Amino acid sequence: MRRVRVLVAAAICIALLGGWLTREMLPGVQVDEPGVLKDLAPGIVFGAKGGQPPHYRAPDGTLAFNSHDVTPSIRGYAGPIKTLVVMGPDGVIRGIKIVSHKETPNFVHSMLEPGYAMSFAGKPVTDPFAVGMDLDAITRATVSVEALADTVRESSVIAARKILGMNVKSSGTGGRTASVGWIALLVLFALAVYAARMNAAQRVRDVLLVVSMVVVGFWLSSPFTALHLFNILLGRLSSDPLWLVIVVGAVASVFISGRVYCGWLCPLGAIFEFAGRLPAVKWEIDATRDERYRRLKYPVLVVMAFVLLISGRPGLGAFEPYITLFSFNGTILAWAVLAISMIGSIRVPRLWCRYLCPAGAFLGLLSPVASGAR
Repeated sequence: MRRVRVLVAAAICIALLGGWLTREMLPGVQVDEPGVLKDLAPGIVFGAKGGQPPHYRAPDGTLAFNSHDVTPSIRGYAGPIKTLVVMGPDGVIRGIKIVSHKETPNFVHSMLEPGYAMSFAGKPVTDPFAVGMDLDAITRATVSVEALADTVRESSVIAARKILGMNVKSSGTGGRTASVGWIALLVLFALAVYAARMNAAQRVRDVLLVVSMVVVGFWLSSPFTALHLFNILLGRLSSDPLWLVIVVGAVASVFISGRVYCGWLCPLGAIFEFAGRLPAVKWEIDATRDERYRRLKYPVLVVMAFVLLISGRPGLGAFEPYITLFSFNGTILAWAVLAISMIGSIRVPRLWCRYLCPAGAFLGLLSPVASGAR
C-alpha cells in the first residue's frame, strides 16, 4: 500500500503541475459583461464600468453589476456564483444572469435555466430572497441555490445603499435548510464513528445506512465524492458548513475508525449493499483476484486527476454514480456507469465500491487501517 500511496501522490502532483502550466500558457476566459447586458436588459445603454462598488450605469438611473465584485466572500459548493444583476433606480431587480460558476453541472442545471432567473425579477431589495418561500427551492442543489440567493440579495442591498443612496439593510435571511442539514450530518458522523469503534451489531449499521440514504443522499445530496478532493486541489473551497462537515468528517473519521464513511455512511454504498442482499446467484471471485481487482480504483483516481486537474474542470468527473443518482441528472455515460454498478452489485457485493470508486480509493490511501468499509 505504501508504494501505491507514493505513486498516486506523485501522479497527482504531476497533474497539478501540468494544470498550472496549462493555465499559465493559455489565456483565461473573460466574460463579456457588456454583451450579456445587451441580452439581459435590451434597449438600455450602459456607460463604462466604474465606481465603488464597480457597476454600470444607464442615463435613466438603471444599475448593473457583477455580484462577485460586490460580495466576493459568498461562495457556493465549489466557489463563487458570479451573477450579473440589473436593478432599477427604485431598487427593484429587473433581471439576473449567472455568468460564471464552478458548481457540479448535474446539481445546478435547473438553476441555470432562464425560467429560474426570472423568479428574481420584480423583487425589491428589501425582500428576503428566501429559498423555498419567495424563491423556488431546487432539490439536490440547496447550497448552490442559497448561495445564489445570498449573493444577489447582499450585493443588491450594498449597491442600493452605496450607489442609489437608499436606506436599506440586509434581511440576513438564508441558509435555513443548510443549517439544519449540516447539524444532521454531523450527528450522523458522530453516531457512525461511535458505532464503528464499538463494533456495533449489523442491525445498527443497517439503520445508519438507511438513514444516510435518506439524509445524505436524497435530502442533502451531499455524499463525499472525488470531486471534493479535486476542487480542494484547485483551490475551490467553500465556507458552507455542509461542505465542511462532509469533507472534514469523511477525512477525519478515517484516522479514527478507518473508512467508516464508506462502510457506515455512504448512501450509494448503502444502496449497492442492499442490492447485493437480493436473492440472486453470486459471482465467485477468489481472494487473489479480488485483491487484484480492488487496486483498479487507484488508476481510476489517477486518470481523473490528470483529466480534471489539467483541464481545471472538475465537472468532467461527474460520471461517478453518486452524482448521477442523487442529482437525477447525467450523461448517457454516467447513467450507464450507474446501471452497470447497480446490476453488478446484485452479483458482486458493492461492485463499484470495491473495485472502481475513486473517493474510496482516496480514503483508502489515507486510512491507517483496513477496517471500516466491510
